[in-house]
Amino acid sequence: MELQFQKREAKCLKPMIREVKQTELTQELRLSDGMPDAGRILGLWGQPMIRSKQWNGDQITVAGGVMTWVLYAPEDGSECRSVELWVPFQMRWDIPNGESDGVIQVKPVLRFVDGRTVSSRKMMIRMGVALHMEVLCPMNYAVYEPGELPEDVHILTRNYPVRLAVASGEKIFTMDEEFSVPDGKEVSKLLRYTVRPEITEKKVMSDKVIFRGNLNLHLLYRDTEGEIHSREEELPFSQFEQMEETLPEDAVLNIDVIVTGLELDVQDQRLHLKCSMAAQYLAEAQNMVPLVQDAYGIHRDVDIQEESLNLPVILEQRQDGISAEQTLSGKNGQVLDVTFTGDFPRHHMAEQSISGVFHVLYRGEDGGLQSTSVRWENQKNFPLGENCVADSQIVAQGKIRVSETGDGMNLSVSLQVQTRTGIDQELKMITALELGQVRELDSGRPSLILCRPGKESLWAIAKRCGSTVDAIQKANKMEEEVPGNRIVLIPVS
Repeated sequence: MELQFQKREAKCLKPMIREVKQTELTQELRLSDGMPDAGRILGLWGQPMIRSKQWNGDQITVAGGVMTWVLYAPEDGSECRSVELWVPFQMRWDIPNGESDGVIQVKPVLRFVDGRTVSSRKMMIRMGVALHMEVLCPMNYAVYEPGELPEDVHILTRNYPVRLAVASGEKIFTMDEEFSVPDGKEVSKLLRYTVRPEITEKKVMSDKVIFRGNLNLHLLYRDTEGEIHSREEELPFSQFEQMEETLPEDAVLNIDVIVTGLELDVQDQRLHLKCSMAAQYLAEAQNMVPLVQDAYGIHRDVDIQEESLNLPVILEQRQDGISAEQTLSGKNGQVLDVTFTGDFPRHHMAEQSISGVFHVLYRGEDGGLQSTSVRWENQKNFPLGENCVADSQIVAQGKIRVSETGDGMNLSVSLQVQTRTGIDQELKMITALELGQVRELDSGRPSLILCRPGKESLWAIAKRCGSTVDAIQKANKMEEEVPGNRIVLIPVS
């Protein structure tokens, strides 16, 4: 007789693509009429932006660009000039397994930007862009629950706590702000401006995603007296997004905010900022998955039918604080601007490799403008289990600190390395039982057995001896597993 189990379905999200792609971009920059000839490049900065994410058949295309600023010293010795240009990029991913539905989440990083003068009117700009792509597809999984069982048939059910991705999406919003630069410094010319969104508070409330944060604006400008200044502005934002489903209050929320558009103008000594962003969210929840793992009959044979359940389990989310420090020898003078750009951490064997670039604009001891870039790298232990996958990103915390040394300057910034690890976990489960005929009782069979468990579990002893876990526990007046060296009574039915 076949005993069918009841099928119960549940939903989660499964990562179909999760990888980092890198590309190098080059673009020619020609100076427009009216701008002085270029002598040397003083600084280059960029703001990566995502303009579109498209799923077309068996391919995903992500398009965007890097708003780039080039600061150069003219040949005629006049004050430095800034040129702005847009460098587009496009990356493609092939879709495996014929999937046609899912949520695309991307994170861009500008790995480096440099350039050289080809002639007095032309420069060649080169940069490296990295994109972390994650495609989350809906996944239905099934667990099987037994119905009513004969009295002599017993099953072993185990509850597996697993953390799964259960909801994802994005909130598109725009900040439109107007403000003045303090300290009485009037802005004559914007030399560059970049933004860094930062989430400070996030939570799930029933069917809503709620988050707050700051848009950190970094300005480099020249005032009406010709002096160069840099400044940080924190512009707060608060948003919420309505979801289709209701999540438990203890759901863990991850949010990455990407920039999709950026404009900054100066009008009547007031700055007008317009920044478009997309907050990509991923909610995780703890699920208890009950699976029937074993079965036996005391008075009959029981054949089990098994299937594998594969779940995309999130193992851990961790945040590690680290300090990036670098000393620039032989570089002395007044620091005007300093930035740090972090790359995506890389995982190899049992190590995590973290790197980034400091870029410094300063006036040398002779008063002339100088710039330099220096790379910082660090390795730290990060053992990963077999078949585990780790995703990491670097988030700068606070301002970069600059201090003078005997023959140069020391740069340092606090970083937070955010890492999420996961694995495709395979679990065995029983989906049906084939029950044999009830056997006649053996009159010569003892009703009580003495046994020393050793390494056997109570379930294994009960199955081998034709008893039950409950009967063994009652006979020995215990509630848990018995020590291996103790002799126990085994009631036999």
